[in-house]
Amino acid sequence: MRYLTQRSSGFRFQIRIPCDLESIYGKTPIRISLGPIPAIKARRLSRLLAGRVEVAFSKSRLRGTMSRSDSPDTDPRDQIIVELQDMLLAAISDGETIQAQLEEKHRLELKTLKLRMLTDELTNQKAMTERMNLVGEKIRSLAETAKEVVKSQQDGATTASASSSIKEMALQIQQMQSLLAQTLSGGPPKPLLSEVLERWKKAKLKQDVAAKNVNGQINRIRNFIDFCGDRPLNKYKFLDFQEYANLLVHVPANWSRRPEMRDGTLQEAADYNNGLPPKRRHVTFTETTISEKYLSPLKSIFRDMAGQHDFPNPFVGVAVRISTEARESVERQPLSTDELNIWFRSAAREKRPDLKWLPLLATLTGARLAELVFLQGKDIIEVTPGRWAADLTKPLENEEGEEEERKTKNRGSKRLFALHSALIEVGFMRYVATRRDEEWLFPHAHGVGKELVEHPADAASKRLNRRLKKAGIHKPYEVTFHSTRHSAKDIFRDGNVPEHTHDMQTGHVTKTVARGYGAKKLRNMDVELISALPLPEGLDLSPYLELE
Repeated sequence: MRYLTQRSSGFRFQIRIPCDLESIYGKTPIRISLGPIPAIKARRLSRLLAGRVEVAFSKSRLRGTMSRSDSPDTDPRDQIIVELQDMLLAAISDGETIQAQLEEKHRLELKTLKLRMLTDELTNQKAMTERMNLVGEKIRSLAETAKEVVKSQQDGATTASASSSIKEMALQIQQMQSLLAQTLSGGPPKPLLSEVLERWKKAKLKQDVAAKNVNGQINRIRNFIDFCGDRPLNKYKFLDFQEYANLLVHVPANWSRRPEMRDGTLQEAADYNNGLPPKRRHVTFTETTISEKYLSPLKSIFRDMAGQHDFPNPFVGVAVRISTEARESVERQPLSTDELNIWFRSAAREKRPDLKWLPLLATLTGARLAELVFLQGKDIIEVTPGRWAADLTKPLENEEGEEEERKTKNRGSKRLFALHSALIEVGFMRYVATRRDEEWLFPHAHGVGKELVEHPADAASKRLNRRLKKAGIHKPYEVTFHSTRHSAKDIFRDGNVPEHTHDMQTGHVTKTVARGYGAKKLRNMDVELISALPLPEGLDLSPYLELE
């Protein structure tokens, strides 16, 4: 970055004086030492300081140029250096505060995890203790019967009486063996895994989890049933899950979309892929996919059902290990400024409103594509004069004026998110004004006339990612439309927006005690802060302005 230089003592911020302001600030560049800090932190601080300097330059131009000797007050150069040093100290102080908050967050999350594991373990121990007590009672009863048999023989009791006691003892032994076998195998059989799926699904939906996510989890659990068989809940063992994880390492990532695999089981898909020549094999699941999409639903349902049906949770005290053969996960990357400029130049020329505006809107707000696609005219509101936001807390409205539920990913997604003021400058708000309250903001994403799109967000994702590929900046898994959320996060952090504020903006739920206090949605001052953020250096929105 042009504002930074690096020496043995650390980074230094430097910005040159524009020619028209040399009479005020002199010719020597303004320099501030940042010290030996990480490069990423130095870049963020330099952008923050550069923004402050540019504001000072703009004010000087508005006042009109005057020489430094003409100024009756403090030397403007000294004044701005003092302000920059104060900003630097404040930013460092904020960084230390955030680090302390992160450490406290980690401590609380670790404590919560330990308590959950301890609770599960105590529940399992309680159930085992109760079953072992029953076995103990049977053993004591058996001992009493044995004493009676011995006593009857010593007293010369009749053979019939002794025979009856022996038969009773044999029956008790048989009952004890059955009870002991049940105890060691998890107790009496519980409902089949398939039998509890529907009830578990309804419970998840009541927790305000999106139906699409719940259905995906149900499908993953059915995949496990296909592999391991449909058994009573308490008859699954840890090894069943470990063998399942071992299989998943060999399953193609796109198996459910390939005609030759999609109608089969995971085992058949893995066998098919392994049977291909090495160079023709499809890429397999990543470690993250295996853990979060396939094992996580199993851990969730068995944790819930263990408490509901009183049996030991097979995941307690053990960890399913994912083989090193699993493909390394690809981390989603934000779009660089150059990539955004290429994309925006292409998008600005699009005729369809969704293809034109969604790339810019997603980058500047951090909203999910499914949230943007389902925006209606009434959802765009003016919070304060000139400051706009989108309101996802309102229900949708159909053409008859009836309200319909707005489906969101989770409870935190039902929120207000701010619209950057740049969207006004490029004409987006003028486009919004053409849509009635009940109309979709992007009608083409839903289909025109009778040709309605069944899954608008999915279709929009595929369509926009095709545009990214055409622009030459799409990378499978790494750089996709969803990367706009990562780009937005960088913009918020570089603009020094508090973490809690930009989490509310993007709908990220942070489950910590401290975050549960305070405002639950953006305040007017938060909307004003986000809408006025400086855009990344070099980001070019002129293609939208040129076509206005």
